[in-house]
Amino acid sequence: MIKNLIFDMGDVLIGYRWKEMLTEDFGVPEERAYPIGKALFEDPIWREFDAGLHPIETVIEHYSALYPEDAEIIRRMFFEGERMPVKRERIWEKVRHLKDKGYRLYVLSNYSEYLFNKHTRDVSVLPLMDGMVISYEVHSIKPDHAIYRHILDKYDLKGSDFSFILEQAVVDETPVGRFSMAEEESRRNVEITRENFTAPDARILVVDDVDLNLAVFKQLLKNSGMTIETASTGARSLEMIGSGNYDIVFMDYLMPEMDGIETMRKGRDEGIIDTEKFPVIALTADAVSGAREMFLNEGFSDYLTKPIQIKQLIEMFIKYLPDDKVIPSVR
Repeated sequence: MIKNLIFDMGDVLIGYRWKEMLTEDFGVPEERAYPIGKALFEDPIWREFDAGLHPIETVIEHYSALYPEDAEIIRRMFFEGERMPVKRERIWEKVRHLKDKGYRLYVLSNYSEYLFNKHTRDVSVLPLMDGMVISYEVHSIKPDHAIYRHILDKYDLKGSDFSFILEQAVVDETPVGRFSMAEEESRRNVEITRENFTAPDARILVVDDVDLNLAVFKQLLKNSGMTIETASTGARSLEMIGSGNYDIVFMDYLMPEMDGIETMRKGRDEGIIDTEKFPVIALTADAVSGAREMFLNEGFSDYLTKPIQIKQLIEMFIKYLPDDKVIPSVR
């Protein structure tokens, strides 16, 4: 049962008005606003700043040297950072409601110390949080494995009783978090696309420690004709892979005891997992830039983000299932 919720800051607890800040507050022409924002947020030093590796002075000097014509505007973007965040009162009301219902609440977010202090000074729900891990404190940023492990270990969170609320503006009480959204979304999409896909000879394994996730996955594919088997731990999945013959394995990233990456490493080291014979696709709730590269580097064939969308899921099957196991009409 989910009893702990982990919230991101950006686009969850607060929004951002960086473009309006440039155009309305600083008088920057609209055609220049996007290039300035792109220069700021896509430069590698931004992620290093979030990781607590540079002081604010070094970061501003870096941008000023690269973009001298915009140096003053960029300085103001930092020094007047309190202008950027947008309160999300409706979400904050939901947070208070969840707290009253007995859920334990946490924050996990990428942020520099300088901007975190400016952006969160008016976030009234932060005192309700039972704990926080911010990237600058631990010198690690999402989607790095280390920052997720840090919050799980620091607060002794188990995979079966927590859910991430990442880049999401909707929080509902029953059921809680992204999985309720997945279930609702599946009802909308299944009627359109599920009936068009069948693979009656395919056999797949889904690995996830949350029973609701497994149920949603099977519900999405209930008319596909596939044999869908499930495992709730990484260790159990290796046993099943070792004795089974699967066409595709879907493996959750965050699981207790042995997470998806650790399971992949163990399976490859012991010769149980061979992605030349069958693909292993990571399931993750975090869709930020760099996640795909991380999973590919660890040996995964591909990845899907939660909440799972039926169209993207079927695209995975069409991409990875042997041709003779997919009904030709879907190709």
